[in-house]
Amino acid sequence: MNLTRPSLDAVADILVGKLDVEREAIGPDVPMGELAVDSLAVVELTLQLKDSFGVTIEEEEIGLVTVAGLVELIESRDSRE
Repeated sequence: MNLTRPSLDAVADILVGKLDVEREAIGPDVPMGELAVDSLAVVELTLQLKDSFGVTIEEEEIGLVTVAGLVELIESRDSRE
């Protein structure tokens, strides 16, 4: 498995690929809930995050953070796993 280092750009690329949003709409302070994340998209997103970064993010956690918060969550899990 070829894992990517979590960064705002790497996470934004995943969000653009998995959600119906433009890259310009994704900023560090944007709440994930504002990106029109439906339940199917959240499942796909968690699977892609696991594939890309090797970490498990719970579906419930996605809606509680900003884009930057998601990067921080990935980084914190990366250091523990």
